[in-house]
Amino acid sequence: MPGLSPAKLLERLVGIPSPTGAEAAAVRFLADEARADGFRVRSDDAGNFLAEAGRGDRLMLFVGHIDTVPGHIPVRVEQGTLWGRGAVDAKAPLVAAYCAARAHLNDPDLRILVAGCVDEEGHSAGAKALPRDLRPAAIIVGEPSGADGITLGYKGILRGTFGAEREAQHGGHPGGGAADALVAWWRDVGRDLEFADGFATCHGRLGDLSSSSDGLRELAKASFQVRLPPSVAPAEAQRRIAALADRHSVQVMFSEAMPAAESSPRSALVAHLKTAIRSEGMQPRLKHKTGTADFNHLAQWYPGVAMVAYGPGDAHLDHTPHERIELAELERGVRVLERTFAQLARTRPLLTA
Repeated sequence: MPGLSPAKLLERLVGIPSPTGAEAAAVRFLADEARADGFRVRSDDAGNFLAEAGRGDRLMLFVGHIDTVPGHIPVRVEQGTLWGRGAVDAKAPLVAAYCAARAHLNDPDLRILVAGCVDEEGHSAGAKALPRDLRPAAIIVGEPSGADGITLGYKGILRGTFGAEREAQHGGHPGGGAADALVAWWRDVGRDLEFADGFATCHGRLGDLSSSSDGLRELAKASFQVRLPPSVAPAEAQRRIAALADRHSVQVMFSEAMPAAESSPRSALVAHLKTAIRSEGMQPRLKHKTGTADFNHLAQWYPGVAMVAYGPGDAHLDHTPHERIELAELERGVRVLERTFAQLARTRPLLTA
């Protein structure tokens, strides 16, 4: 018999803090629940939660994440709304997929692997540990899209640090110091890459700004990230940024580069999700997100496989002190995924993007 209800399971899971690097207790809790519910549970070297249902020869891969960003939000349920860190990003999508898969424990036509990965908010060590030879028929990435939303793409990213060093000089003299050089360079980066909001454009953000002087030399440094649309490859952005750094005598070091990823809206997976969403009285919304996710990695590792991101929850509440989810939406998300899994079990041939 199935165990905890979706609402109670999510409340219990959200009540176990699991910031990146400290996910073990939450993984153990889910693994114990999954064994009791009848899933085939296994572990891996990364520490992911892995539970499998069904006995079919085709695999539905669901990749969620169990880690959260830092920040304590008291866990409480008020008027049908659950508050707590991770309630949206991304324990609700993970719980929704788990409960939907629980209805397919003995499905003869489909296997469903539910992965609750660690370190998604860090360096995606959990997703990177997934076997590359899984040969999934379809992939759903567990990220909040709203119970009526289907996410088809994520922007890429280029991360790094930069710095400048200049001789110290009196503030009344002409010319700028090290901090001025950084500001001028970053302004030119924005102009060259045409920073603007939206999925189809580049967008940049600074962090960790600092400057110092010993009276003889001035030092200034910062970190940066540039979000990239499908039309701009990381290598191209890196070349243009480095050229501007040379022009401004700024030193740049790149630490991460990931291309954007976008799936077709015309796959059978999208069609099944649309049908399931409409069965709940909602109108499906196709979306693109301006962040990055494990979606980007999976698109490279499993090319040609139909893939979307889906999960209940309002993504605008990600990483905020107001993170919460309406439990009625969680239930709708469970039913949408359960119907989608049922349709996938009957779909022939293998799904393609």
